Amino acid sequence: MNPPPTTVGQATRSPAPLGTAAHAVLHEATPPTEAPASAEPAPVAGPATETATGTGGRTTLAGSVTETKADAGGRTTIAGPATETTADAGGRTAHSPGPAGRGMRAEAAVETAAGAGGRTVIERLASAPPLTLRQTGPHTVHLISTAAGPLGGDRLRLDLRVAPGTTLELGSVAATLVLPGDGPSMMLITAHVGAEATLRYVPEPTVLAARSDHRLRVRLTLEPGATVLWREEIVFGRHGEPSGRCHARFDATCDGVPLLRQEFTVGDPGLDGSPAVYGSARCVGTTFLTERAPAPAVAEGVAVLPLAAPGTLVSALADDAVQLRARLEWGERQAMPAPPTGDDSVAYGGEAASPGIG
Repeated sequence: MNPPPTTVGQATRSPAPLGTAAHAVLHEATPPTEAPASAEPAPVAGPATETATGTGGRTTLAGSVTETKADAGGRTTIAGPATETTADAGGRTAHSPGPAGRGMRAEAAVETAAGAGGRTVIERLASAPPLTLRQTGPHTVHLISTAAGPLGGDRLRLDLRVAPGTTLELGSVAATLVLPGDGPSMMLITAHVGAEATLRYVPEPTVLAARSDHRLRVRLTLEPGATVLWREEIVFGRHGEPSGRCHARFDATCDGVPLLRQEFTVGDPGLDGSPAVYGSARCVGTTFLTERAPAPAVAEGVAVLPLAAPGTLVSALADDAVQLRARLEWGERQAMPAPPTGDDSVAYGGEAASPGIG
């Protein structure tokens, strides 16, 4: 089933860096850097897209935050004010630098609503580079990186709101590469899942480039009856390089009661090589599920732990991202009931009758 047809409400110009939140915050920015006279015209990414040339002659996009909403007929419309952006010294699209004038500030958001017949409608998509969202299925959205990042100093936010009785699957088209820069980078993800709603959050891995310093915060709020599968995978540097540093914290509550509070650090030389922490592993991953495994389970490089409250935590270590994914999916299957025929869920391939994220 294809996504609903898209209609353009007004000419929009391509976005500038934001992160995520239920409401995108726009700031005034300086005019785009002028391209050298000798530069060739940059390719235009659509009829309503402008480009600018940053330092070094690299092409960047300049324009507005893109926001989509569902109209009364369930069709997707594109709207949003034209907010000018500029290219920074590295040629990235820059949008509203913070008080110190360093790093990107970006916000993006997804909201669902219940449509006719109980179907899920993607009611709102708010995007801003480097966080750009695209609907790829009836209730599936993918995150597309439209600028380098996060870089040191960036502050990004993603907000997910899943209405009661609806379903949202969110993935990404590629791994996220965290790069060094001016200070630590921050990614804040907030999610609210309504009663009897379902959220599957399964992005591609986050790769910590050497000398990067990253903070990852997840705040997940569930209402009674909500179903969640939330997977995070972290790779310790690119091939042949040491890992950057990352401090990750995950907080999940249901109806005001804590389900899981967890944090860990990657890139601390005093911890990483310890056999009691990561040993020789090059990747670490976790999956939180609201389904409760019938019993603890352990296999090579993976552990399945039923939580005190309904839920399960799967933790895995591996030598590479492929092995890590296989171990996490094995652990997820220990907690999830066998799917019905034709199911195309995250942990089971299914028959793909209704496309989801594999």
